[in-house]
Amino acid sequence: MAPPGAFDQPYLSLGSHPDVVVKVWDQLGAVLPPAARCVVLGRPALSDPGCGVILALTLGTAYALRLAEDDLGAALTAGLRPSHTYNVPGSTLDAEATFGPTWLFGRFDANEPAWLAAAARELERSPGA
Repeated sequence: MAPPGAFDQPYLSLGSHPDVVVKVWDQLGAVLPPAARCVVLGRPALSDPGCGVILALTLGTAYALRLAEDDLGAALTAGLRPSHTYNVPGSTLDAEATFGPTWLFGRFDANEPAWLAAAARELERSPGA
């Protein structure tokens, strides 16, 4: 895990669309401390600064979010989905299978910052986080 400043042009050079990086770091990241912005495995991400648990990750033209269990139903109703199909035949990524049961792909929904903040609060309350 590294800070964005460790990279030259991190919004453009880390394998994700700049609009997705802006969404994750600047819009979703606004509800978290600035130290939450990081680069994980070469991808822009948000992590809990206290425990290092990943809360959001950019994946090319998509991004995935860790949500609090209580928000999963509302997020699914709003159109967030557990899988994303890229414009490459046969290229689907299942966030639940890859990252865990509370991960969904974002869709630029106005509720996402609140859901992400709730996930961060849930981590703070979790023993061993």
